[in-house]
Amino acid sequence: MPGYCQDGHYWTMGKLPMFGCKDSGTVLSEIEACKAVYSRHCFLRFLGLDSIKQIQCSAFIVHKRTGP
Repeated sequence: MPGYCQDGHYWTMGKLPMFGCKDSGTVLSEIEACKAVYSRHCFLRFLGLDSIKQIQCSAFIVHKRTGP
């Protein structure tokens, strides 16, 4: 399921969202697993969503690609 960024680039989801996750260690381990698979050619973006208000609360790049 692609996501749309305002600069015209598309982001794809690496896996299903982690709804209801309350443990930061689980989130960090998922980020590290994504880095291990996609680190050379991809940027990794983290999104935080508010399930009550149904809005995006945070978004930032957690890893920049290392290859061309």
